[in-house]
Amino acid sequence: MNLSDIRGALADNLPVGDVWFGVGKMEARREMALCLFARRRGSLQRHAVSGEAGYAVMPLSLAIRGGDEHDLAEAFANGLYAAIGSSRFELSGVSCFIKKIHAAPLALGTDRRGIYEFSVDFDLYYSTY
Repeated sequence: MNLSDIRGALADNLPVGDVWFGVGKMEARREMALCLFARRRGSLQRHAVSGEAGYAVMPLSLAIRGGDEHDLAEAFANGLYAAIGSSRFELSGVSCFIKKIHAAPLALGTDRRGIYEFSVDFDLYYSTY
């Protein structure tokens, strides 16, 4: 399972419309854009979840550029946050679920052009069996 697979699954299930959605590098020239990043990498950690052993964790961050109007940018980020579910799903034949890290999207301020930026941090738990 790689970041491109995860981006594809998110793009299919989030209200992104025709917003550019990349992996690993944000498209800074666009006012509206999304990018999926790995938050940190380390040794594979296995966890028991609800009595089931054999889940590993991939820490991820969804970077959001929401335009130059704060209210619209915040609404866009909140909509994406709400749509990132916590139910189980399958990705490339692997059982997965998402656990959000924060209670809301993190407001990161603006870039030098005045484009509001947000981040949604989450952990992707996936079966290792």
